[in-house]
Amino acid sequence: RWFDYRNLRRVMCAQLQEEVFRRQFLQRSAGLALEEKKKLFFTLSAELQGAELEDLVKETGLAVDWIAIADKVSNRSAKTASREWSSLQYSPSMCAIQYKHKLAIPPKFGSMVPADRRA
Repeated sequence: RWFDYRNLRRVMCAQLQEEVFRRQFLQRSAGLALEEKKKLFFTLSAELQGAELEDLVKETGLAVDWIAIADKVSNRSAKTASREWSSLQYSPSMCAIQYKHKLAIPPKFGSMVPADRRA
């Protein structure tokens, strides 16, 4: 079955940038004056603008709003897809599964043989 991985990646990156921005702004802006908050806003925006998806996933621990991601991927895909694919709706679970199986960098596994049994 066809899946729009490019849009999933873009939407996830935007969603995670927004979540990381909110979290960091709230933490760093506590007790700051209005002018300092404005500077912090632009500084954080610049820092996160070029952030890679993998770095954002590490920052959030993959605690993402899969419902929002599915809605955004569905809307974005409907605008760019051909007529036969334009009505395709992505579910939150489908987006999470496709991310984990196709887009996530697999963990580096060591040997599957226990250390005490290696030759």
